[in-house]
Amino acid sequence: MSKDLWEQYLKSEVENIGPRRLIYHLHYFLSPIYESEKVFPKGGQILELGCGEGIYSRYLRWCSGERQITAIDFNEARINAAKGKKTFNITYLCMDAADFDLDTDFDAIGLVHCLYLNSIDRQIE
Repeated sequence: MSKDLWEQYLKSEVENIGPRRLIYHLHYFLSPIYESEKVFPKGGQILELGCGEGIYSRYLRWCSGERQITAIDFNEARINAAKGKKTFNITYLCMDAADFDLDTDFDAIGLVHCLYLNSIDRQIE
């Protein structure tokens, strides 16, 4: 996935939002999201913890339709916003990730949306 393709995807996500909501999406420019997608398997079961409004889950699915994604966030408004967009057959669950029962074998687990909330030193840990 090239940076140009990532920017094309992101533009499609933010095209119809106002300036107030744009700040939510801008933090993705602060980290190499298009690069991090490469570490996820192109297929299989993927769990995203702290998915927010699902922009990264949709991006993962957009990059490879072979991915089956379960996305979790404790914020009901964000989950509802995620469900209101093109879901690409992503399963969104409103719950605390600590309460999620890992009864499914996931091929990868991501904690992308939450990382920007921490300092760079904490992210590296």
